Amino acid sequence: MHQLQILQSIGGKYIQQLESVFPYASIFAQQISGRKYFCATREKNVNFIKPECGFVMQAFNGSNFIEYASDNMCESEYEKAVTFLMQHSASVVHGEFTVDPGERLHENYKQQMKIDPVSQGDSVILRKAEDNMKLIQKQSGKIAVVYSLMAYFSRNELFINRNKNLYQELHRFDNAAQMVFSENNKSVMMYCGESRTGGFEHSDFMPEAVEKCIRSGEKILNAERMKPGVYKTVFSPEMAGIFAHEAFGHGTETDMFLKNRSKGKEYMNRQVASPLVNMYDGPCLEHAAANYFFDNEGMPASKTTVIKDGILVSGLTDLYSSAKLNIPRTSNGRREVYSHKAYARMTNTYFEKGNSSFEEMIKSIDHGFYVAHATNGMEDPKGWGIQLEALYAEEIINGRLSGKVYSPVIVTGYVPDMLMSIEAVSDDFEISSMGHCGKGHKEWVKVTDGGPYLKLKARLA
Repeated sequence: MHQLQILQSIGGKYIQQLESVFPYASIFAQQISGRKYFCATREKNVNFIKPECGFVMQAFNGSNFIEYASDNMCESEYEKAVTFLMQHSASVVHGEFTVDPGERLHENYKQQMKIDPVSQGDSVILRKAEDNMKLIQKQSGKIAVVYSLMAYFSRNELFINRNKNLYQELHRFDNAAQMVFSENNKSVMMYCGESRTGGFEHSDFMPEAVEKCIRSGEKILNAERMKPGVYKTVFSPEMAGIFAHEAFGHGTETDMFLKNRSKGKEYMNRQVASPLVNMYDGPCLEHAAANYFFDNEGMPASKTTVIKDGILVSGLTDLYSSAKLNIPRTSNGRREVYSHKAYARMTNTYFEKGNSSFEEMIKSIDHGFYVAHATNGMEDPKGWGIQLEALYAEEIINGRLSGKVYSPVIVTGYVPDMLMSIEAVSDDFEISSMGHCGKGHKEWVKVTDGGPYLKLKARLA
């Protein structure tokens, strides 16, 4: 039997031992494996993903969580964990707040994949990456270098408390490309790709994504810097996604509420955006790379409404912040790996689509910019300032895209001002799937973001 499956069958007895003293206890175990493939004109390589296998046993003393983590998956180590936690029994207090173990649930889950990458072997996957690289090289004479990247990740996870015994197999496949465009002694790098639940079936060449990437790369080769100012702006779905992630991502992670480091805490159930705006987070968006069946603290996956008709209605919680603040639990308790602390973290974060069209948005602007190809972003959750970076902005003149492109572009502003300025939301919907998110400078987890096109006012430079 698999190490996690053995623990699944015997873990309940350790919970009973701990809860003879502590008001709540749980076990989370995880195994991570995978490989990365890299192919360029003069280089090919295969790298192992750092393997992880271990467990964390947790006891709640009425005020705080005490944890014991180990990479030794055997009964003697589980017993050692119980002994360690029992040494803290004198710290148990009563009446401060309680932890809800949730409804009774015993389930095994598995994400489906049509073609298991392990069954293909390294040579087949590397050859596929090379084939994709060669196809991209043929698309434009301005492409100097192409990097084709593929990777697969498998995570087996187990969660046990007195009411739950949950097991999940999660599979993700990444298929991406970076291209360096060169002309007149100038060069620029572009990228495209997909990260999706599943397997090797997602390794095929992506003609539409590559064509879009090449058009953008050729546009910005000789682009100038724009004159800074506040402009009527249309965000691409990718830009809308990074806006959602930065504006109401970390700012609504409720562990930040406990530290008084989030402005969002002051605006719950208040209008923070145009009535056209609806925003969600959840690990259950079809095929999205940040999907799972339950979070690392045993909460079943669900969709959380963050903004409803412009009103901030919910934060994103982990178990501790939910219990401490006495607010509803969401499925956002995540660890980078089993041995790291659980935090409230985003998953798939996105704006809901609206009723306008991209063409209508462009036609409605006398002078402004279409901003696309997001590259990075940051937010000050306490001050609600935001900075987004994009590879280019195309000028809009008299309701038409002029073809004049500026690069790179920095978008800055105060989050509520930008959200309140949204005048139109398109009926398109796209998810950008190649991102990861850190908690500050560490604790990296897989995320996606996206949505429709947005028309708003923004400060560009």
